[in-house]
Amino acid sequence: MHVLLIEDNEDDACLIGETLTERTAADIELEWVDRLESGLTWLAEDKIDVVLLDLSLPDSHGLETLDKVQRQTPDVPVIVLTHLDDEAMAAQAVRKGAQDYLLKGRSDSILLIRAIRYAIERKQSEKAVRDSEARLRAIIDTALDALIGINAQGIIIDWNPRAEVIFGWARGEALGQKLADLIIPPRYREAHERGLQHFLRTGEGLALNRTIEVAGLRRDGTELPLELSISPLKRGETYVFNAFLSDITERKRAEENRIRMASIVESSEDAIIGKTLDGIVKSWNRGAERTFGYTADEVIGKPIGLLIPQDRREEESQIIERVKQGEHVSHFETVRRRKDGKDIDIALTISPIEDGEGRAMGFSEIARDITEHKSLEAQLRQSQKMEGVGQLAGGIAHDFNNLLTVINSYSAMVLGELDFSNSFVRNGIEQIKEAGHRAASLTRQLLMFSRQQVLEPKVLDLNEVVSNIAKLLRRLIGEDVTQVLCLHPALGRVKIDPGQIEQVIMNLAVNARDAMAGGGQLTIETENVELDNAYACKHALVQPGPYVMLAVSDTGCGMDADTQGRIFEPFFTTKGPGKGTGLGGEHLGL
Repeated sequence: MHVLLIEDNEDDACLIGETLTERTAADIELEWVDRLESGLTWLAEDKIDVVLLDLSLPDSHGLETLDKVQRQTPDVPVIVLTHLDDEAMAAQAVRKGAQDYLLKGRSDSILLIRAIRYAIERKQSEKAVRDSEARLRAIIDTALDALIGINAQGIIIDWNPRAEVIFGWARGEALGQKLADLIIPPRYREAHERGLQHFLRTGEGLALNRTIEVAGLRRDGTELPLELSISPLKRGETYVFNAFLSDITERKRAEENRIRMASIVESSEDAIIGKTLDGIVKSWNRGAERTFGYTADEVIGKPIGLLIPQDRREEESQIIERVKQGEHVSHFETVRRRKDGKDIDIALTISPIEDGEGRAMGFSEIARDITEHKSLEAQLRQSQKMEGVGQLAGGIAHDFNNLLTVINSYSAMVLGELDFSNSFVRNGIEQIKEAGHRAASLTRQLLMFSRQQVLEPKVLDLNEVVSNIAKLLRRLIGEDVTQVLCLHPALGRVKIDPGQIEQVIMNLAVNARDAMAGGGQLTIETENVELDNAYACKHALVQPGPYVMLAVSDTGCGMDADTQGRIFEPFFTTKGPGKGTGLGGEHLGL
């Protein structure tokens, strides 16, 4: 230890030196000066561990001497060595910072060395406490949270810089104010006061040593959301409290945005899917469940390939490569497979999900089921095609009908007025007449198809129409086919051309007969039905509402998918030459 002795009496200095070196010569290095000015010079070199100070010096006297030393080196402990046996002086010296007050001649080596060591330890402890307090103050002053100290009366006793920023009150303005009046909204102040008093009585409190969300009040009167935790500290018979408050305005806003976006995603009719770069599903909304039939639990963590038909895998790889290059793929039409195995048409939009540096870390995929849309488009195209064909057929039929009128008229006149001796010639003219009648029938079908034939709709009972024509149908369909009628007894009335509907039933019955070469059953049904919006959305020309249904079914060979796809095409028939025109009842617009 480096000890500085400031003592003007040489005999006393020698005695003190001998006392210090008597037992521990190797532990202490003593420096002696007889003037305060010289002592201050030594202290300026910052090599001294402890000062032994006489208060009566030629250039300084009394407690002022102690003050000067401590101002020079506040962290070096000072022990007063004096001949003055004055308890009041000793008490003042200790209050001013002296570590001990010893009388010369009464302190042996053990006592003096122990006093020196204790002085150093106490000073070091004091310095450690000051350093710790300084560090704590620095932490408090630089904390990202507001730290507010209050006493048991709710008075603010500490207020860090972050509290100034959050609430708008400077430290000097806040200290001494009641916390409730300064930062708590009026509607919560009574509850705050009750909570404080409840803790002082019971030691229990809602926000103690845990985190809760509360509302705070800024200086300008606006409120803000806060995260609060309070730590109580007992001092004697009372308490002080440290409140830690975080402004969570941005977090709440981000959370609200996240919830709002999640709600939008979940309520979307489109399938919204998040997936990794290697195609693993990470998110799956309700729209995806409705579109593809899989629940989120069934697909999250699995590859997206379970939705992709085998013949579309290469297409998917090409799309992903484009997106990885930064391209945004929008409204790409493709095919996906549902859980039930059904392929559906979808419009696909894929965007990269990027990290903060612009690198793709996954994909966002929006898939819209356009199966119904494409079906309606096909119906519209078919309707437009039928309209065009109908106009053409109507024009041809009119001109053709004029020619047939001449042919039929002259053939009838020839047969009625001439006496044929040659049966061969008469037979030829009759063939001409028969062909003319068949052509006229075909013309009527063309006019009916083109909507140019004059119709005479009437309000009638469809059951009666079916019952009447059923007698004729028995002869048409033959004995091998059983005819069954299922007619609703309270069937609604319809307004329709009787001849047109009879033609429809006959055509369908004949088609059914031809499909049951080995015999079977023909069933004609009527029923009252209600067509809803869902049905109307899939059939472009249908309005929702009550309808009368006429159904004709048979047990014949049926139609394959290709034939079903063409049944509404004009002039299409599966029958051989001369056995069908393709202008059956399905083309009458019913």
